[in-house]
Amino acid sequence: MYLKIQCQIAVAALLPPLPRRKGHGAYGIRRRLPAEAGLSFIGIGVNPPTPSWGQMIIDGLGVLRSVPHIVMAPATALMLTVPSFNFLGDGLRDALNLWMKN
Repeated sequence: MYLKIQCQIAVAALLPPLPRRKGHGAYGIRRRLPAEAGLSFIGIGVNPPTPSWGQMIIDGLGVLRSVPHIVMAPATALMLTVPSFNFLGDGLRDALNLWMKN
């Protein structure tokens, strides 16, 4: 009995409470995706062979007047993806948070 209590205390001290950790993956994505696109847009993001929405937008700015869909496609994808991860993270937090259900 004493060993079982010690193990429970050790596990509680070493592992973070799981209900508070749900949805943090979506939170990380929704913050890092615009940051990566912004850094790629100003030229200090990922290297050019790696696709990036910021790099696609900056590449299309030269031909914006003749073919605007070159810029609009990655900009629209970025504009729709970030709120989607916001809604996903909020939904996961609401569905998996045991404290809010009471």
